[in-house]
Amino acid sequence: MKTVSINAFGCHPRHGSERGLGWIWVKALSNKFKIICYTEIDSKDEIEKFSEIPNVKFVYINISTIGRKAIYNQGNYFGYLFYCYYQWIVFFKGLFNARTDYYHHLNMIGYRVPGLFWLLSIIKNSHSIWGPIGGTNLIPFSAYRGYGFKTVFKSNLKNIVNVINIFMPNVLLANIFYNKRVFVQKNFLSTLMISSNYYPETFIRDQSTRERTREYDFAIVGKLTHRKNHILAFDSLINSNLEKSKIVVIGDGVLMQNLKRYTKLRGINVKFTGNLEREKVVEYLKITKVLIIASVDEGTSHAVVEAISQGCRIAGYKIGGHSRFQDEHLKDVTFFDTYKELVIKLSASIRSAISSNITVNNLNYSPEEFGDQFYKVP
Repeated sequence: MKTVSINAFGCHPRHGSERGLGWIWVKALSNKFKIICYTEIDSKDEIEKFSEIPNVKFVYINISTIGRKAIYNQGNYFGYLFYCYYQWIVFFKGLFNARTDYYHHLNMIGYRVPGLFWLLSIIKNSHSIWGPIGGTNLIPFSAYRGYGFKTVFKSNLKNIVNVINIFMPNVLLANIFYNKRVFVQKNFLSTLMISSNYYPETFIRDQSTRERTREYDFAIVGKLTHRKNHILAFDSLINSNLEKSKIVVIGDGVLMQNLKRYTKLRGINVKFTGNLEREKVVEYLKITKVLIIASVDEGTSHAVVEAISQGCRIAGYKIGGHSRFQDEHLKDVTFFDTYKELVIKLSASIRSAISSNITVNNLNYSPEEFGDQFYKVP
């Protein structure tokens, strides 16, 4: 059995978004590989509640509570410095640990720096991979209309950082060595995530009866913050004449009351659930036809993985890692799109998804086979 070192700053069994993806990835790969996972120490208690996962050893790194909060805040310059500090700790721990067959820099999506696993793979004469990353697209200037100066300023500052990062020496070198030293199966994300056996008891192969039992037409999952673009989703539903459909919004956040007022004013038929445990989120997705991802600012969403595992179709934009899972109904987005154009594109995606009979990606490999197809050296 080959060994993989995974650098996953975020890895948590009870979180969504990036931390949830880190957990899925590690858990799934442990079926076929021995895993050494480097992650921040805040996840330790929750990880250890799950009895020992076969073939996985976690190496916990403590960069202080201040540093951890700054990193997860994303966009905080001190968080960026702390994240670079974390990467050096991982590098030196890996340097003095035994060689592994692969070095996989898995995240962080919020900071598009590639870590130092590419250098470690050269020193150890091994192979390296970086991803999934996503979220490097330029955010349309119009996307956060109405959210205030601070939000618009931060989103466009993120655009500048993304462009600058492309030319940073570490990023240039990392792209050269990551891409040259490992061959990744073209559909590795869908192969890994969707057939990972993460939801074995509910995974849909027979689509014939599932559609008749779906109570909700649309779901929106995530924190109620500007990054999830709930208003854009609601406006797109109105533009599609679908505001009277059954809609469920899962999550909580600072915009809860504003969104409740907005939907009431516009006559949108929506249920707000507040925060739910991951198991409850999946229960809702079992009875939902389409998951709407209106964000133009993020990478690969945990909710996308959960939705596809339950046979949901995805409506949204071709950003981040979303299109690697299911791009049939997704629409391209550019920096120059006006708010009206964003609404029109999302409306088209929503109409396409709700009218389709396809509920899940085609699988090329069984859960038992995916590991053999993931890490493959030419």
